[in-house]
Amino acid sequence: ISVSKNVENTLKKYGSIDRIGGATRYEVSKNIADRMGNYSQAVVATGMVFTDALSIAPYAAMNGYPILLAGDNNIRSDYKIPSKVTIVGGPLSVSTGVEAALKKKATVKRIGGVSRYEVSANIVKELNMKATKVFMSNGQTFADALTGSVLAAKQGSPLLLVESGSLPSPVADVVASKGTQSFALLGGSISISDTLKNKLADTFAGTGYTVKLTGGNLVLYKNSTAIKSLGTSFTAQPKKYATTNSISLNGTPYLGNMKFTIESGKYVRPINVNIPFEDYLKGVVPHEMPASWQKEALKAQAVAARTYSISSAGKEVQDTTAFQVYGGYDWNSKTSEVVEATKGKVLKYNGNLISATYSSSNGGYTEASGEVWSSQLPYLIAKKDTYDPQISWSLSLNKTQLDKSSLNLKSPGSWWSSKNETNSSYLSGLKSWFIKNKYSNAESIKITKISSVKFSTEKTAGQRPETASVTFSYFVKEKSNGYILSNGSLSEKTATITVPATELRTMLGASNMKSTYASVSSNTNAFLISGKGYGHGIGMSQYGANARAAAGQSYTTILSFYYPGTTLSSY
Repeated sequence: ISVSKNVENTLKKYGSIDRIGGATRYEVSKNIADRMGNYSQAVVATGMVFTDALSIAPYAAMNGYPILLAGDNNIRSDYKIPSKVTIVGGPLSVSTGVEAALKKKATVKRIGGVSRYEVSANIVKELNMKATKVFMSNGQTFADALTGSVLAAKQGSPLLLVESGSLPSPVADVVASKGTQSFALLGGSISISDTLKNKLADTFAGTGYTVKLTGGNLVLYKNSTAIKSLGTSFTAQPKKYATTNSISLNGTPYLGNMKFTIESGKYVRPINVNIPFEDYLKGVVPHEMPASWQKEALKAQAVAARTYSISSAGKEVQDTTAFQVYGGYDWNSKTSEVVEATKGKVLKYNGNLISATYSSSNGGYTEASGEVWSSQLPYLIAKKDTYDPQISWSLSLNKTQLDKSSLNLKSPGSWWSSKNETNSSYLSGLKSWFIKNKYSNAESIKITKISSVKFSTEKTAGQRPETASVTFSYFVKEKSNGYILSNGSLSEKTATITVPATELRTMLGASNMKSTYASVSSNTNAFLISGKGYGHGIGMSQYGANARAAAGQSYTTILSFYYPGTTLSSY
């Protein structure tokens, strides 16, 4: 009845025939199991529908386990039941009565699910099947899955049931968690649509992926092998926005979409886009202020960071101190708690959002905004801060930068490109500024000595020197004339530059000259620039805020001190 005599006779022309039959599907199941001889485990699935049995078929075949079919609340008594049995399907498929009968003879494990799709996914998860490649079949039909399950078993791959145009959520979850990289679709475009096929072609999971700029296009690589060209921009989108679905980029996890674009024709720029604003703050606060600090200080930081950035919502911003340091989904439970506790709270002045700037430490005196930037804001004023710990720092600039006696001044090309200056890392910014602003025809310069470093006696409102002067001697190589010589040897020149103290800080490096709340002294060999604080000193001092919180001040009191005249309200 199942396979006719005519078919059997036709097949005999090609070789010997062995028919395994039976009066019912259950007897056929028994007869197949008997042909398998001894087996250590068996699978039990309902004989009323085929989806569960088909989903488990590759696993059973790979391991040499028979599939025994159960009826409606019954199972044949003449099945040979081994010591371990796996039931596939929930109690509506294989009843609790059948399960109880099996437990009298074997240790029983049930793999269930609320749908046939979830059962197929749970088989992969609970049996820990390797799923680098998976076979997929429409869960509403059985013919494709029936024939394809044999190939899946041969290739050591599981079989997952899908809808024609989409991945059911349990199947999508298991594909993501297993890092599936290859899909074999069983059936034509009616069984599994081209829409789903194309979506799967753009699905990548796991680790080891690299995006490179190749031939003007962004190309996705897997373990150094190019697998897909993605044009001039593309977006890596998680299955859904959730803390369980992060994208790791260079070891840092991110939530939401990661857009990749080409920048300046030669760089790959990743941009974390469409992040809920409060989640963005959860990635900022622990990277702007240590999570171990006082909770009221962390609250003040959360409000300042929110106020500082809310006007930029929807825009692209840098994830550095040039804007705010953003660590993606590198959250801390304590700082996430304070973000939630202050949710929506911002600072306003006369009803408008303020510029809530802050720095690490003001050195004991806040700076007025007009001393550094173009305008003076009424809530960013200069005043003494007795709680700031006045962190000290120093920077040494050697008076002699190049030992001229050791150089061949008649043949500078032999040593010019090497880093000969003793403070080359500090002075690179000064040289760049000098070439750009004072010696535009220079290709490069070498500083031989520093003869003077001075700060002006005129002070800003925040007690910082207004200007700084540096006198130095140098050799030069011009763009058009080459090395400037005198009597066949390099000609030494001298220059003095006078700039705002904030600009000198930029030249020497903000992490070297940590603030402009500084003075300079001299010894035989070097100029010593010493100062207090770290940063521009405008607005809130993070160290000062922590000290105030430790002294019992609330976050509202802290904010009132650093941003006087402002009010706390909702955005």
